[in-house]
Amino acid sequence: MAALCFALAAPLAQAASLTQPGATAPGAQAATAAAVPQQQIALTRKSVGTYYVQAAIGSGAAQPLLVDTGSSLLVIDQTLADRLEAAGEARYSRPLRGRLADGSARIVPIYEIDGLRLGESCWIPKVEAAVFPAGSRPILGMGVLARLAPFTLSTEPAHLALSHCATQRGGGGEALAAAAPGPGTLD
Repeated sequence: MAALCFALAAPLAQAASLTQPGATAPGAQAATAAAVPQQQIALTRKSVGTYYVQAAIGSGAAQPLLVDTGSSLLVIDQTLADRLEAAGEARYSRPLRGRLADGSARIVPIYEIDGLRLGESCWIPKVEAAVFPAGSRPILGMGVLARLAPFTLSTEPAHLALSHCATQRGGGGEALAAAAPGPGTLD
């Protein structure tokens, strides 16, 4: 499975919390986070120190996504991409060359997905996803998390505190649409 995952940063269990860069001092960081309402999304910690968030991609049912701050993009498998494309909820965007956790390079298709819901009510419109072979683990990467900055990943209790969530599918999110990711690389 390692060949299908993007590079992981240091294990999340070793950090008390990770915060999106931007603030220069802890006091400034707290003031910035306090100025923007944040939505708390529960995480599930697995025994190996990884964290998962429940997410609905497009109009699909909620499923666990590995939270991976070392991954640049949302990762979905080909089966889900095909279902979303058939439903008119995803479109092929472009190929992207990237480096995987095992050091190998791969060109993967990038799709634009109409939206993603984290937890029960944090909607993110127009999300880019790297598509891997059927059966690949779905991953929530920094491309989505950066759009919800400032954000905090806490390990006790395990949760994400996210800013700039749209409260309904297709609603709100003016700041999110302006911050939509552009071309880049996977690593």
